[in-house]
Amino acid sequence: MIVATTPVHPVVLLAGAISTIIASAKSGTIYYIPPEDLEYLYIRILLLLLYWLFWWFCMKIIYHGHACFEIRGEKEPQSIVFDPYGSGVGDLRLEISSDLALCSHDHFDHNNCGVAKACLIGFTGKKSVGSAAIKGVETAHDPKGGRLRGKNSVYVVRYGGKIFVHLGDLGHVLSGDQVREILSMGRPDILFIPVGGVYTIGPEEAIEVIKQLNPRIVVPMHYKHEKLDPGIFGRLHTLDDFLKRWSGEVIKVDSNIWEVPEELPEETKVLILSYP
Repeated sequence: MIVATTPVHPVVLLAGAISTIIASAKSGTIYYIPPEDLEYLYIRILLLLLYWLFWWFCMKIIYHGHACFEIRGEKEPQSIVFDPYGSGVGDLRLEISSDLALCSHDHFDHNNCGVAKACLIGFTGKKSVGSAAIKGVETAHDPKGGRLRGKNSVYVVRYGGKIFVHLGDLGHVLSGDQVREILSMGRPDILFIPVGGVYTIGPEEAIEVIKQLNPRIVVPMHYKHEKLDPGIFGRLHTLDDFLKRWSGEVIKVDSNIWEVPEELPEETKVLILSYP
């Protein structure tokens, strides 16, 4: 089952209401507004402003393409970015300023520390940054224990009352010990998982890892896309290759930004965010 949603930015709603009023006034169609209508107008603008403030301060996930996701929240750090890419990935440019970058490994498409005030690459262990509790779990970039492509850190982040897990360039199904380490903070609310294969796990292994971790929301990443350099990423599986193997509900958002709701589903759902 696929559910598509198209969010409307509250700024657009507010701007539309104000522009309508200004246009009407300039055209001379409004000379007098009855007090009861003015009261209704003020209430509407106030509600829109309150909605805009809620949207601005609520926790959001922003997809910047490839394996890069940003979490924005009200508390410090207000921005956490996972696996920011540098130049050379294709038709993508990462122009952000984050408080903290968490890089799973030191490859060019995952290690752009220049976009953040603080940066961790291949971190393992536990660390607190502001209100964020961070745990790095050692895994491998390939199915041979890292002998082909090196090590990979899975990041578990408890932030804003939610648990986020970013698998980086995971290259194998998780071991029992790794599953226990990742789940030590609790059931993942949001799981960012590679599905493209070649350099990471592919669609079939991704399904198995999802079953291992049982997250509430799964966000696929690191798959073939027209904005990625085909010379490097052209052999990856597509997003559809993964979705064909997924039997649960799919939520498609017509945006690269998703507001994280307070209540998340009990049964695992796949969330598809648009490329930027």
